[in-house]
Amino acid sequence: MSSLGASLTARYYKPWYMQAGNLHRNPVVEGKGSCYTGKLLWRTRIGEACGSPPVVRDVDRDGRMEVVFGLFGTGGSLVCLDGPTGRVKWQVPTTYSYQGATLKDVNEDGFCEILHGVERGPFYCRNHLGEVMWQFVQTGGTQSYKGATPAITDVDNDGVDEVLLSHGNGYFYCLNAVTGSLKWSYQIGLTGYNYSSPSVEDIDGDGVRETLVASWEAVPNHCYCFRPDGTVKWAVPIGAVEPWSPPVIDDVDGDGELEVVVTTYNNGMIYIISNKGVIKYQINAYSHGIVANIGGIPILDVDNDGLKEMFIPSKKGMSCYTINGEKWFAEYLVGLSHNHSGIVGDFDSDGRYEVFFPSDNANLIMLDAATGIEKWKYFVGPLPFDMSCVGRYGAAAADIDNDGLLELLCGVGGASSSPNASCMIALKG
Repeated sequence: MSSLGASLTARYYKPWYMQAGNLHRNPVVEGKGSCYTGKLLWRTRIGEACGSPPVVRDVDRDGRMEVVFGLFGTGGSLVCLDGPTGRVKWQVPTTYSYQGATLKDVNEDGFCEILHGVERGPFYCRNHLGEVMWQFVQTGGTQSYKGATPAITDVDNDGVDEVLLSHGNGYFYCLNAVTGSLKWSYQIGLTGYNYSSPSVEDIDGDGVRETLVASWEAVPNHCYCFRPDGTVKWAVPIGAVEPWSPPVIDDVDGDGELEVVVTTYNNGMIYIISNKGVIKYQINAYSHGIVANIGGIPILDVDNDGLKEMFIPSKKGMSCYTINGEKWFAEYLVGLSHNHSGIVGDFDSDGRYEVFFPSDNANLIMLDAATGIEKWKYFVGPLPFDMSCVGRYGAAAADIDNDGLLELLCGVGGASSSPNASCMIALKG
């Protein structure tokens, strides 16, 4: 497994793009799983549609894992479930919650803070009970914090964590994570959606961690590399089509240097950029339709052939690519809503990697990552949900019942669902 994922543990794994200690945005999960055939552990109806992926951690120090996620629909809310049972512990109202939460103890009080943004509203820092500690309000842009999940880390080594996040007004912000005060900002695009979440890593080995983020609604769009003080180290144009994925950081071609991987929307391009800001590879993945995932693409050598595989969701299914092109394609109805994300790990403890992802034909699917052969699928019906929003904002893997094995989680339902159709699903066994 990639050394970049070595810091993850099964107990504290969160959806990769919200993992405070793994900011490479590579959705590869450490640990062994318990999902041998994809049986239901619990299903919790939540009344409104899931607008963000689930995040798992013991936020209140009660010895039990919690599952935190946002809802959109009429009003929206942030929800906290008991991990082993799926029981609702608390639910607080917000405006539409499309942005995933990040859980980290930023003020070192022993409890996890919950940091998240909402569409048409502020960015919040909440305590472990869901109570607001601070909020950051910016004007401009109709979508506010829709889509992009923040990165939380001490990027400038001043002893205090920063919040790095994109806003629908076209600006990228760096905040003090304890107080919510603004440290710096930079305009990376125009107003509109902003789905690309930031990544953080010392990509060029100079001892300083860079922040990577892609712009939105700019012509052309760029992948930006920021220094800790907010100055631009480099910016690479990546065309006029918006990137939905975060920059994923890994050594894709095995040359011993980190690369940055970004995918774009309607034209289905994969850009592999060097740590100096030069495009090394440009792969057209549009043969199976739109490539658009809010989550990053998993990157890992799953078959030990010396080449890293990249797993790309598209309108028609799931594809496996290397720098040499496509290796396999598994046809499923994946992309009506165009933004499903897959995760990779050993989810059934058989010593092989699997890729797990939701599809718009109302199935949660697990494939052998090396071959693309289906291992099992779980049909989430027959509830009257909006099938185009099954797992719309990604799945997750975590040990939610403290048995040492990973369970799989996915939200169900969309904005046009009937009110009682939406739910969070946990699979085990």
